[in-house]
Amino acid sequence: MTCSGPDADECLTCNATQALVRTTTGTCVSFSCLDGAFVYINYVAQNVSCQACHSSCKTCSDSGSGNCMECGTGRTAYPSTIANRFYCKSCADLNSGYTLAADQVSCKGKS
Repeated sequence: MTCSGPDADECLTCNATQALVRTTTGTCVSFSCLDGAFVYINYVAQNVSCQACHSSCKTCSDSGSGNCMECGTGRTAYPSTIANRFYCKSCADLNSGYTLAADQVSCKGKS
């Protein structure tokens, strides 16, 4: 966060990684979304909203399938091209012979 002075309404930029949003009055406010959505900042319209994650994600950084930070129930994480993000696939997505393992995170072959 950078400011032009010591007062709360003198912010020039806010730390986006902490979902701080600069209002038109120059104040940074915290904004968060529930699981299944991410904070979307529209800098042109100067507003903030929650946007839906891809249906395979529990938490995400953007709407694409490779932007999952945590997988939804019954899904397994596979590396994405984006650092620290994943694709979340069901075992059936991988191979019809696989099922979800007891740990509810990995896939196993049919016994």
